[in-house]
Amino acid sequence: METIHTDLQQISYEQIDLRRQEYELEKKELLAELDQLTISFENLEKDNISLREQLNVYCENGTGFTSMIQKWDEEKAELKKRISEQEYLKDVLEEKATDRFSSATNRTKDQKSSFGGTTIQGAGNKNLWMQMRSSR
Repeated sequence: METIHTDLQQISYEQIDLRRQEYELEKKELLAELDQLTISFENLEKDNISLREQLNVYCENGTGFTSMIQKWDEEKAELKKRISEQEYLKDVLEEKATDRFSSATNRTKDQKSSFGGTTIQGAGNKNLWMQMRSSR
């Protein structure tokens, strides 16, 4: 009977020791997590205080909000101005490209009519056309 009692005591002491070790390990992990959460909470509190101070600076006498709104309106106006300038430049470039294309087309027509056609544009002189044709 004594051996059974001794075996039971050994098992229970081993189990108790294992549970104690598990408890100690879990306690350390939870303490480390608590420390991290405490640090995060303190940082958030500092950020909150800083943001409240900034808000108070902007809200004094209502001038902070109006100055912020004015600043945003100025930035908005500047951006609209830039957009309109870009659109204007785009229109100018398109117009120049159209002008260049039409002038190049006109030059090509002039060249074709002066060398291979039956009339010379702007000259009206049949003799000139004949001289040009015979020189080829």
